[in-house]
Amino acid sequence: MLVQPDVNSKVIVPVLMSIESSLNDLLHIEVERGQMYVLSVPFISMGIGAIIYVSGDYNGKIFLDMGPKAAIKITELFLREKVTKFDKLVQSTIGELVNVIAGKIATAIGEFSNVNISTPKIISKYTKNEDTTKRNIALIPMGFDKYILNVSFFIL
Repeated sequence: MLVQPDVNSKVIVPVLMSIESSLNDLLHIEVERGQMYVLSVPFISMGIGAIIYVSGDYNGKIFLDMGPKAAIKITELFLREKVTKFDKLVQSTIGELVNVIAGKIATAIGEFSNVNISTPKIISKYTKNEDTTKRNIALIPMGFDKYILNVSFFIL
């Protein structure tokens, strides 16, 4: 079910800008931001992602999610070398990238609120990827080349 978004843009906009800035700075790519939707469905990952927990003035989870092909492409851009398969190197590289993104998010949100940002937790084919609990999720697709990175906000 798709419903119109009713989410705090005071938090979402700095998070999205932090992600876009990190991808541009580290990978030298420009991302296009899609329309935000609020979904009320169980969450299923596209393949690999990272969960960042937020607590304090704002509480919830930020989830960066992508398919294996997007993760491989990001790894190639990050390492500046050819990567042929989805493996632990890809998982580790996504973890490093998301650590940088989490730092930028903490700085951006910390300018106007008191929040704690967790160390990102990576999920991939090596871990369970499905959350069958029905919940409200604000989802913003971001794209570069032919690849998609979804940014989801679990609304608590």
